[in-house]
Amino acid sequence: MKNPFVLIAMVAVCSAQLLWASPEAAAQPAQSGPGQYGTVHFPISCRPGSQAQFERAVAILHSFFYPESVKAFEAIIAADPDCAMAYWGMAISQRPNPLVPPWTTENLKRGLDASVKGKALATTERERDWLMALEQAYAGYDSVPTTTRSERYEQAMERLARKYPDDKEAAIFYALALLEAVDHGDKTYARQIKAGAILDAIDRTQPNHPGLAHYIIHAYDFEPLAPRGVGAADKYAKVAPAAPHAQHMPSHIYSILGRWEDSIRSNQAAVKASREYAARNAPGTTFSQEPHAQDFMAYAYLQLGQNREASRVIDELAAITKFSGGRTYGRDTGQAAPASRFVLERAAWSEAQSRSCRR
Repeated sequence: MKNPFVLIAMVAVCSAQLLWASPEAAAQPAQSGPGQYGTVHFPISCRPGSQAQFERAVAILHSFFYPESVKAFEAIIAADPDCAMAYWGMAISQRPNPLVPPWTTENLKRGLDASVKGKALATTERERDWLMALEQAYAGYDSVPTTTRSERYEQAMERLARKYPDDKEAAIFYALALLEAVDHGDKTYARQIKAGAILDAIDRTQPNHPGLAHYIIHAYDFEPLAPRGVGAADKYAKVAPAAPHAQHMPSHIYSILGRWEDSIRSNQAAVKASREYAARNAPGTTFSQEPHAQDFMAYAYLQLGQNREASRVIDELAAITKFSGGRTYGRDTGQAAPASRFVLERAAWSEAQSRSCRR
């Protein structure tokens, strides 16, 4: 299959029937967990003791590890209630994956409320500008279409990055905003190429930055662009080894390029990290990022003709009964798609007759 993650036939039908729900509450400690998440330089005007905590929280955020980034920003607010940028962190952490809408009304409201509160607390023009830009992603969430809000946020981040050319985080989050506003019908990949160029330039001077490696992969996660993402794919897991998503993301590039063994290794590491995280924070549950990694792993096994291994992964997915970490598109498709691909890739049409869509 030329594009391995186009959900066709049964996969599309099954995924369309999934119901969205607000994230489940999970018993988790007040502080973010241990581990290495990469290096971020993001000066803020809060209490001196908040600076290192904030940069660690942003590093966690850059790997879409939102259960942990929320805890990290909450801890800053508890110790420094007037820290405006900690509210920015809370606000931007409310979308389980900023590249994959829709998001629940509850999440969007929390994001808007946090950005407005942070803006009211801001004591510098720069930090007020950061919060005003993010507010565009949420303002009118109950009436303005997601695409319109994404484009407004992209434009606001472009203005921010131009106003503060020495603020590399502004440029990095502008690149991410470009990816959020991508029109997937545009096969010139204009926004992706623009974002990639911004990120590639900064990556030369900040090679241990988790967001750079992560977003470069996303920018080039398209067949014509994928070779440009190999360097980021090969290093991202080493930059942020404590983040399950950082272990998985390289497999996006590996899958497009047919590096199936590398994809399997990448997703085995992601599953291991997800299970260790669930065991520490919500024993007896499956972390919501695990099924997406299992999905990619099962597909790689199928491409190598290792059907027994693919079937084993599918059985593990079917056995999941309780999640932690919130409901996401990747969690749902990760459970629904592999069993259907197992039929499609093997052209086992008689099996298809006996399968039903997962709900």
